[in-house]
Amino acid sequence: MSSKSTVLEIRNLKYAYPDGAAVLDIAGFKLDKGEMLFLHGPSGSGKTTLLSLVTGILPLQTGDMTILGQSVAGMTAARRDGLRAARMGYIFQVFNLLPFLSVLENILLPLHMSREKSARFGHQGAARQGAEQLAEKLGIAHLLHRRADGLSVGQQQRVAAARALIGSPELIVADEPTSALDSELRGAFIKTLFEQARAQNSSVLFVSHDSSLMPHFDRSVALSDINAAMKGNLT
Repeated sequence: MSSKSTVLEIRNLKYAYPDGAAVLDIAGFKLDKGEMLFLHGPSGSGKTTLLSLVTGILPLQTGDMTILGQSVAGMTAARRDGLRAARMGYIFQVFNLLPFLSVLENILLPLHMSREKSARFGHQGAARQGAEQLAEKLGIAHLLHRRADGLSVGQQQRVAAARALIGSPELIVADEPTSALDSELRGAFIKTLFEQARAQNSSVLFVSHDSSLMPHFDRSVALSDINAAMKGNLT
């Protein structure tokens, strides 16, 4: 049973591809409330698979995972989707912005997908103000009415972060979101993301192959140290 200070707890999780190849074998893993955790490992080590399980995109096969006090073992796809939409923010590696929408519309998308997130603002005007405030803090306020397909990679990244942060989700999951940036921009982005996450008491699970990012985080964990399926196979 997870404590109130535990946002994510994994116990005896195993996951294999349809061909039977083991990808994950994790006896135990925890993420605490308000913690900024860096999970690292080389490409192909199972990082994105783990995030897909955490966010409910993939169903559990074996073991248990408790997220924000809810066990997802046996949970339907619809309930997993609802949990993700209402209580998580996700920064995808390729950002997944809708190119034909404006920056403001992209940031507000999670509120259209979750009544819970939308209700935290009370009314549409407050939601728009919240989006504008996030954009200001992330340095993209001047881009709010520009279409997403006209943005640079760095600008898209900040829009994706604002979209993940809107509605004060309790858990923010980030999958290699800095892979296309140089070292200076990576550090600046992480600092800004943490400032906003801490302001709303969100936990961050940040996954990357770039171990140089470690010093920015409260704690770092190598996937090879917790994943028995990959031990001895990683370089």
